[in-house]
Amino acid sequence: MLTKRIILLTTVVVLVGISIFVFSWFKSLPDPTLRLEAERSVYAVLLAKQPPYFAEYTLSGHDCTSKCVQYLLDVFPKLKRQTIIDYQANDRQPYALKDYLPSTINNEFVNPNKNKQYGQQISFSRIAFDPFLTQALVLVEDCRGDGCFDSSINSMYSIGTYIFLQKWNDEWIIQQEEPSYLIERPSP
Repeated sequence: MLTKRIILLTTVVVLVGISIFVFSWFKSLPDPTLRLEAERSVYAVLLAKQPPYFAEYTLSGHDCTSKCVQYLLDVFPKLKRQTIIDYQANDRQPYALKDYLPSTINNEFVNPNKNKQYGQQISFSRIAFDPFLTQALVLVEDCRGDGCFDSSINSMYSIGTYIFLQKWNDEWIIQQEEPSYLIERPSP
């Protein structure tokens, strides 16, 4: 009888502990307004070092599988798994980039469907964050050549680079950049 009570009491304590952990984790998820503010701050840092032509929509559908997750953990040792989970969740569909940029940014958006294209375009993924908005991960693609806008044209150079940022004293600092892929047509 005493053994059953101990097992029951242990089970209750474990369930309460799990409930507290889950509640505190969900409570730590950032408020959407704070997330948008953080996203705008990170894009401002990224845009400061990019040419003025950007894709109108964010990159999507890169399908960060277990191999991709392992790659990110290997090249960014300080990257938290929650940040990768956020990246996977936000990479499923494209978003209008202008909705996430600071209002002070006045750049030209590239959209081949609206006859707005240049010899180069920069594309960004949505920015992934950890639950406390202290680290960020973004994929930046720099595409040059007519093949960026028309797949039937065989002239293109494209490189995708993951950028890892951390927040220090309320400023986003680029900690590391890691090239992820390179596409060159025609192949050398």
